[in-house]
Amino acid sequence: MAASGYSLLKEVDEGSQKWKIRTRIARLWEHCDENKNGELVRLHMVLVDEKGDGIHAYVPKPQIPKFQPLLKEGHVYYFQHFETSLVTRPNPTRKTSDQPRHLI
Repeated sequence: MAASGYSLLKEVDEGSQKWKIRTRIARLWEHCDENKNGELVRLHMVLVDEKGDGIHAYVPKPQIPKFQPLLKEGHVYYFQHFETSLVTRPNPTRKTSDQPRHLI
C-alpha cells in the first residue's frame, strides 16, 4: 500500500480482501437479463486509477440497491472490502482492461 493510504490497481491481487483503492469510474453500465424480462442483474464499471491503469469491476445483483444510487460515471471513489476474481473466460470482443482479474 502506498504512503497515501491506498493501493494502485496494479498492486491488487487475489491474496487479500483488505485492499483500499482510489479510482475514477470511467464507464458505468447496467447488465439486464433478456431471459428474465430485462431484469437488472449486475452493474458493470471500468475503474481507472491515478496512473491510468484500468480494471473491470461489477456490483452483483443483491448489492445493486445499496450501491446504484451512489455510483456516478466520471466521479472518484475510494473502494474497499471487495473481492478479486480471475477472468476465467475472457472475451476479446468485450475486453474492458488488460488486467487478468476483475473486482467484485
